[in-house]
Amino acid sequence: MNVPENLQEILDDALAAGVAAGNQKLMDWFDGHDGGACGFAWVHIYDDQGRKIRKNSKLGKALEAVGIDKDWQGAHMHWGGGMHCQNIDAKEAACQAFADVFKQHGFEAYVQSRLD
Repeated sequence: MNVPENLQEILDDALAAGVAAGNQKLMDWFDGHDGGACGFAWVHIYDDQGRKIRKNSKLGKALEAVGIDKDWQGAHMHWGGGMHCQNIDAKEAACQAFADVFKQHGFEAYVQSRLD
């Protein structure tokens, strides 16, 4: 997979989509306030073939340059999808919206989460 020329723009769009989706979840369920179950959510990002992106590849270096680093399993990942709250449902919604933007640009992206 080639490095998208607009990678920073993709990240910015993903973060904006994530924040909007997370805030909407908080509005729908908690009148805009943080509440409910606490947890973590993140997005794993893979290349267009669903493979891990090598850290020393052009794409790997580009992802890390915009702040998307590898996790301990060797996959590039982003925490929270831009949502800074405690609610797991809002974080999952944010991460799903974040992942959807990356999918629109040819990446494979998957959301994972866990309760705290």
